[in-house]
Amino acid sequence: MLADRNNAGTLQSHYDRTALGLDRLANLVAARMIAKNRNLIILSSGTALTVDVMEGRRHVGGFILPGLGLLRESLYNRTDLLPLVIDKQEKLGLGLTTEDAIRHGTTLLFEEGLSGVLRFIRRNRPKRYVVMTTGYGGFPKRFSDCHHSMLTFLGIYLLCRTKFHQKKRPC
Repeated sequence: MLADRNNAGTLQSHYDRTALGLDRLANLVAARMIAKNRNLIILSSGTALTVDVMEGRRHVGGFILPGLGLLRESLYNRTDLLPLVIDKQEKLGLGLTTEDAIRHGTTLLFEEGLSGVLRFIRRNRPKRYVVMTTGYGGFPKRFSDCHHSMLTFLGIYLLCRTKFHQKKRPC
C-alpha cells in the first residue's frame, strides 16, 4: 500500500515501495489525483521513458525504456566518429547528413517503440487515459490525453504532505 492522503485512499502496487523509483511513485500519485478514477497509462520521458499502468488505485506494472537523449548519447559514446546530436526533430524524413540521420533515426526508433508499448498495453487493457510528463527526453503530445509538465513535482509535493515520507523514504 502506498499512502495517498490527498486522494482519499491508498495506491496499491505489487512493488516493494522502496524498489519503485520515487519519480514513478510521485507520477502515480499525481496522475491519480488529476485523472480521478480512470484507468491510466502514465508516461514520463527523461533520461529514461517510464510507462506505468494503473487500474483504479492499483499499479499493475509498467516498462522502462531508454529515452531519446540516451539513445543519441549511446551512439556518440559507443562509436568513434558519430557526433552527439542533442536537439529534437519534429518532422521525420530521410537524413541528408550524419546529424540528420541520427536525429531522424533515433526519433523514429523512440516514437515507434512508444507506439508499440502503447499498442501492447491497449491490446491487453483497453480504454486507458494517458497522462504524460516530459523532462529532458520529450515526445510528441499526440501520445497522450493529458500533458502535465510538472507531474513529478506535484506528486512529490503530495507525498511530502503525507506521513509516507517519514516512514520509508526521505523526501
